[in-house]
Amino acid sequence: METIQQLKQRLEDWEDMQGIDEEEDEQEWIQAGISLYEKCIEVDSANKGEYLQSLSRLYLNFGRNEKMKFSHFQRAVRYLKQATYIDYKDPRPCYHLSFLLEKEKNFEGALFYAERAIKLGLDEKLKNKLFCNMALCYYKLLYISDAFHYLLKVEEKTKSDPALATFLKPYQAKIKASKRKGYIPLTQQHGTLIETEEDIENSVMTGERVVLIIHPFQTILNGKMESVQISSVKAQILETIMLSETGISIPQIAEVLWGHDSENMSDSYVPRMIKDIRSDIKITTGVEGKALLKTVAGIYVWDHQLLKGSIHYKNMRSRRSSSSEGITIL
Repeated sequence: METIQQLKQRLEDWEDMQGIDEEEDEQEWIQAGISLYEKCIEVDSANKGEYLQSLSRLYLNFGRNEKMKFSHFQRAVRYLKQATYIDYKDPRPCYHLSFLLEKEKNFEGALFYAERAIKLGLDEKLKNKLFCNMALCYYKLLYISDAFHYLLKVEEKTKSDPALATFLKPYQAKIKASKRKGYIPLTQQHGTLIETEEDIENSVMTGERVVLIIHPFQTILNGKMESVQISSVKAQILETIMLSETGISIPQIAEVLWGHDSENMSDSYVPRMIKDIRSDIKITTGVEGKALLKTVAGIYVWDHQLLKGSIHYKNMRSRRSSSSEGITIL
């Protein structure tokens, strides 16, 4: 059996490979990381909580179809719950659990872990992101005043934090949109619309826009030429760029993706993911990826004048409903 020193060296080598371009290679890279962290747990049980957090993050990005992704999502939740018991003073597992439980519609559980993370001493930037999630959970539970209390807290902070402003937009959309009103402007550039999959398909086929369809366990880039499934990391990067009004830098994207771990991210990771995203854009729209997803003075910008980019947050289908409606940020 390898020693923990040997395994940590292998982990360093593995991390240096992050950002592989091809989807199949990316999945193989994730699987290799899972194997390494599982071995670390066997020989270094004292740091099991830290390894479980890393395993959870990898499982969230592991899987080539919706069924696999759902199964791995459930495993990620279990690992984080274990980590909250092992490292009971660490706010990070509680922070991540809150977001995952919201996706499962366990809003009470999401709020419980959010409050626990804050009590354990979450840093200010992560706390503001958590407030977004708390606002949405309170809204879903029909505690409207509590929802807007947390939403307004974050909106005030976004005046000096463009990355947080971008992170907030989906939460604003889901809270402020309603079937009664249908459309509510968020900014001059972005608006919120309740749409069906048929509405989206029609606008895409006429070449009006390209749509990133986000579901908790599957993400699809839907364009006039073709639709392709993309990984959750690439989807989050593309979502961040599409929703940014003035563009967003690599450090800001890293902050959205990893929060407290952003400083440890490889410098080449985001550019390599962008290269892959641009290839997907060309496949789906027929337009050169660099023309739509531009780089201007080190800032990534989506050219909405050339082709409108939309984000559609697809509702999870319940047992009682087959509705295909969802919230779209135009």
